[in-house]
Amino acid sequence: MLSLTACSPGRVVTRTEVVEVPRRQYVPMPAELTADVQAPAKPAPQCVESGKPTLCNSQLMDWIDDLRAAIGISSDRLRAIRELQKRVME
Repeated sequence: MLSLTACSPGRVVTRTEVVEVPRRQYVPMPAELTADVQAPAKPAPQCVESGKPTLCNSQLMDWIDDLRAAIGISSDRLRAIRELQKRVME
């Protein structure tokens, strides 16, 4: 019966109520987390092998260390982004 009376043209049934609707909230990532990590430049060859310039072992080791450092910075930033996402999703 109630549904029929609510549909009658002469009477409008209204009820005001505050409703909270959960939704995702997106926040911008901090710029320092999304900045490019510069790859270390390949060093100029300082040794000669078979008459051709080549990288010395010490140069290669230094370059590898620089590459590992750049990868470490990227990993730290990705870890920070994951932590930020966890806090926002809670």
